[in-house]
Amino acid sequence: MAKHRYEDSPAYLLAQAEMAIATAISATSATNWDAPVPLVLKSESTPYPIDVLPDTLRHAVMEVQSFTQAPLAMVATAAITAMAACMQAHYDVERAPSLFGPSSLFALILADSGERKTTVEGYFNSPIAAHDKHHRIKTAKDMKFFEDESAMWESEKSV
Repeated sequence: MAKHRYEDSPAYLLAQAEMAIATAISATSATNWDAPVPLVLKSESTPYPIDVLPDTLRHAVMEVQSFTQAPLAMVATAAITAMAACMQAHYDVERAPSLFGPSSLFALILADSGERKTTVEGYFNSPIAAHDKHHRIKTAKDMKFFEDESAMWESEKSV
């Protein structure tokens, strides 16, 4: 059976989950089981607290949001995760006495195809990608130099 594009959308998946819960609830009324607890709670959306972001980050988020017209929460999440990726190597977190590890941030932006996720992330992640590319090229040159020096040393050693 062919899968339609809309079958991957969050709204479709949520509707399928709600139908499954309704079926389970009606089935449990004939048994002694408790009704299942829904995995998804419906709640009212609240405005994103843009005013709590530092000035520089807030201005960047607002500028990208004005260009892309993407939801403010999506833009802010992309900005915060890019910033966290940049800082991860520089800060450790003490999880318990004498147990340190890198700071990490895991985020998920859930939206349908065409909702500008890639565009928004590109504004914040493209400098990181450019930095990584520069260092991959530099590392490749350094590795080639090391391999040449190592081969020369090995050949001199065997003489």
